[in-house]
Amino acid sequence: MPTSLAPVAPLLLGTLLLRPYVFAFLAVFAWAATRDLGALRMLGFLAWGFAVAFAAEYASTRVGVPFGLYHYTGATRGIELYLGNVPFFDSLSFPFLAYASFCLARKVLGPVDRGRITLLAGVVMMLLDVVIDPSRSGAIDGFSGASSTTRRRAPTSACPCRTSRAGSSSDG
Repeated sequence: MPTSLAPVAPLLLGTLLLRPYVFAFLAVFAWAATRDLGALRMLGFLAWGFAVAFAAEYASTRVGVPFGLYHYTGATRGIELYLGNVPFFDSLSFPFLAYASFCLARKVLGPVDRGRITLLAGVVMMLLDVVIDPSRSGAIDGFSGASSTTRRRAPTSACPCRTSRAGSSSDG
């Protein structure tokens, strides 16, 4: 292995071991989207989805847009891969949530214009995030266990994962 990639390998392994559910969903997404859209479009969907999610997470941790200002605690830094100050897994989950929402919107609406499908897919994805994000953050117990200590959007005392405002605790 080239020396420039050597420090990344243990972090990638740590990310996989810490968040196996993300990679399981990623594998299902890759299989389903390849069958549905073709390999090239699946890769495009994955790349664009990851890029949009990373930009949103990174901007939120810097200037508070679009999700509000928060910071990751860094509790898993050195164990899993971070891109800047954002854990790699966080942005990786966005494309398959978007794809699931897109598929559900297509199924519900049938062959209609892209605008209506996009609008419904956006609403479905927002609703999925409302359910999944508090679950993943520890606000709702039993979803992801101990691996939920990296961050959260729902303020609770159950998860001391990040601060919601620069320098102030988001517990409670």
